[in-house]
Amino acid sequence: MEQEEPEEGFEKPTDVYHLFPQVPAKWVDHYKSGSGPAEVRYAARVAGDYMGLLVVELPKTTVDEPNGLVGLASQDATVLADAENPGNSVDPVTVTPVKYGPLVLKQSVWFPVSAFVQIRTEKGMADAVLESTSRLPGYSGSAIVLGPFNILLDVGAEEWAALTDVIINQIPALPGVKDSRPLNVSQQWHRDEDSP
Repeated sequence: MEQEEPEEGFEKPTDVYHLFPQVPAKWVDHYKSGSGPAEVRYAARVAGDYMGLLVVELPKTTVDEPNGLVGLASQDATVLADAENPGNSVDPVTVTPVKYGPLVLKQSVWFPVSAFVQIRTEKGMADAVLESTSRLPGYSGSAIVLGPFNILLDVGAEEWAALTDVIINQIPALPGVKDSRPLNVSQQWHRDEDSP
């Protein structure tokens, strides 16, 4: 049986994002110590609708495997159990990227202050908003996601005032944005030693 090509513009996810409603105070320190699973590329303590965020790399799948999430279930036993180990007993919200912006979240660009922004778009406007976000000052990555919002955006700045302007004024003004909710990063860890 011949494989159908995926719909244009949609990609197999290589990451998933776990958003935790509650995390202990020293949650990020757990990952900084090297105790976390290897699949975790980034961990942050955030302020907003959630308290913690993990960027987790999915296991590589074969070219002919149609389901890019095939490895997600196997990670539940390691990544999520580990994240809950330091006293977190609340299930996370998992969002899955279906289309990446020009940069993938937490792979290359770093700023002293940063935030993730959950964006809900007007119906049919996710692609246009994803494109627009990549032109914002401090753009660090984005993806259209399956979850309770349409786009997860990573944005940063050299100082808090500049980041606040992007979050409060520029993102809501983008055509097609229905609602945006920031998750301000207060503490972070990245597997890459060059991150702040």
